[in-house]
Amino acid sequence: MGKLRWKALVGIALALVFLAAPLSALAAVKTVNILKVSADGARLRDAATAGEVLTTLAKGTKVFYLGRSGGMAYVCTERGVKGFVYAGYLEAYGAVRLSNIYYVKSSSLSVYKSPSTSSKRLGAIPKNGYILLTKANGNWGYIKTLSGKGGYVLLSGLKRAA
Repeated sequence: MGKLRWKALVGIALALVFLAAPLSALAAVKTVNILKVSADGARLRDAATAGEVLTTLAKGTKVFYLGRSGGMAYVCTERGVKGFVYAGYLEAYGAVRLSNIYYVKSSSLSVYKSPSTSSKRLGAIPKNGYILLTKANGNWGYIKTLSGKGGYVLLSGLKRAA
């Protein structure tokens, strides 16, 4: 009976290890929250208290949440502008893995309909613009902007944000 009890305990311990391992791996994944501006004309400032206005954000604009200082949220726009906006003007939108956030390191980066420079050019992402890389294959990656536009880019023009 002692051996049977011991084998049962070892079996339970191993089962717990195998069940807990995927959970701990998930806990290690760093994410960044995406917030949506809920008020038109929200001011993005260079400081948390009475800072200079860098730009205004339209209602519906999505931003990356970087932190908080009192009632102000520290955010980054898809164009790479970082600053503070009143947290009451923001609402939760979603979250992404930090490893999927990239920025444009070249002067600008062309976006194409398919993974070929001979395909239709959909537009360009400016230098320091932030995007979400959803899949990569060879030299090409499929990206999405915070405004929802997508297309293919050459990976050589991107740098991981983290």
